[in-house]
Amino acid sequence: MAGAPHPAAVTITYTKFSRPQSLTTVSRMQGMDIGDTLDFSTEGGQTRLAWSWMLHTRGFLRWISPVIRAVGKHQERNNWAELRHYL
Repeated sequence: MAGAPHPAAVTITYTKFSRPQSLTTVSRMQGMDIGDTLDFSTEGGQTRLAWSWMLHTRGFLRWISPVIRAVGKHQERNNWAELRHYL
């Protein structure tokens, strides 16, 4: 995982693929699982993306899950801004 003090192993499992509407995955790492869905829709002849995610923490990370969620939301906003800039 980028940005972590030490590299973390991440296993990504694709759990659902409904072409062309959505892609659902679960990312598993020590201490947490992140389930997410990327939805595709058309709007005015263009493709619109929407992403939702759910964080499940285990062990010690359960105590700091509000911080992890805040960092994740901040990274998500940055990712969408960079994608808009790129496109």
